[in-house]
Amino acid sequence: MKTKLIMLEGIPGSGKTTTSEYISKLLNTKEINNDLYIEGHLDHPADYEGIACVTEKQYRNITSKYKEHATLIESIVNRGVNNLYLIPYLKYKKLIPNALLKVVEQYDVYNLPNELYCQLLLCRWKSFADNAKKESMISIFDCAFLQNPINTLLARDDLPISEIKRFIVELADTIMELNPVIIYYYQDNIEESVKKIKAKRSTEWFEHAVWYYTKQQFGQSRNLNGLEGVINYLEERKQVELEIINNLTIAKLLLNNSSFTWESSYKQIRTFIETKL
Repeated sequence: MKTKLIMLEGIPGSGKTTTSEYISKLLNTKEINNDLYIEGHLDHPADYEGIACVTEKQYRNITSKYKEHATLIESIVNRGVNNLYLIPYLKYKKLIPNALLKVVEQYDVYNLPNELYCQLLLCRWKSFADNAKKESMISIFDCAFLQNPINTLLARDDLPISEIKRFIVELADTIMELNPVIIYYYQDNIEESVKKIKAKRSTEWFEHAVWYYTKQQFGQSRNLNGLEGVINYLEERKQVELEIINNLTIAKLLLNNSSFTWESSYKQIRTFIETKL
């Protein structure tokens, strides 16, 4: 069976987005329909980027307090599982006043308790898979399968590794009918890789990474700080991701791109992808 889903994973700065774009162009040259969803895509079919989730009571409170904007909210809201309301606030940020935006963004899906977050994510992936089965289209996902949920469940919540692994297996089960493939970039020396990323990216990006990886449950419980803390977390994440990938039945290509030699990597990726089309 031909694949309908190609997933790119690896630590930040490993080349996921650039490679996702390369694969999309490769498919285009073969006149194969594809949709590319890089990190931060506001219409991601299997993730929640800038989407708030509220109960009916919370929704009624918001629309009651901001009556002058109730029509706008009602026009963009979607219904989720268990009668929950999903508000894509980031997509419509320019239309939403700051006061209301600050209220809504508190309920971002990635701020929810892990049990509800996992439930919503599983439903999202299942819905995506059900729709993708009916289409003659290949979806390309950048970081949605491993990075995003693992960061949430490990960096944010510091859940037991066994629980995280079990959840990723559940995610994988929802997409097996799509004959998915995963391409994973890894590096021998995480410290060296992180320092390269830090030099290339903005100060704001690095400060957020430090906060996310060291000032939440995982980092706080281990007294992680600064650059060293970021390195320690990403080393842990790499090991978790490799263990998960090696135990999945999904077709996979693991690439050591420590030297960032793209020509060699792309050649292997092209050969791998062409066997799945």
